[in-house]
Amino acid sequence: MRALVRRLASAASARVARAGRRLAQLGGALRAHAPAARLAARRARLATLARALERDGAHAIALRRERLAALAARLDALSPLAVLGRGYAIAHAADGRVLRSAREVAPGDALTVRLGEGEVDATATRVRER
Repeated sequence: MRALVRRLASAASARVARAGRRLAQLGGALRAHAPAARLAARRARLATLARALERDGAHAIALRRERLAALAARLDALSPLAVLGRGYAIAHAADGRVLRSAREVAPGDALTVRLGEGEVDATATRVRER
């Protein structure tokens, strides 16, 4: 009978030990999935992503500003007004057509000459073709 009591006590003790280990394991899992711990981890991740977004956004804006400045400079260089500012002129016939060749003008024709700053009304006195 004593042997039976010892075996029963030993089995009960082993079962209590297994239950204690299982309880500790489940407690650890519960703490790992606790809302406060998960929330803290998510907040840290959010802060990291926010810094990266701010850095990458500022970089993207700087690149776009540089591209815009380059395109604006290119557009300005190709602008007819910039060409006029360098000393060229655009001659228009009386009907408003842009004249591209001396063959389009006859002596006595009225012209308007667009300069970098202003316009001049003129009359063709002589036409020289090249």
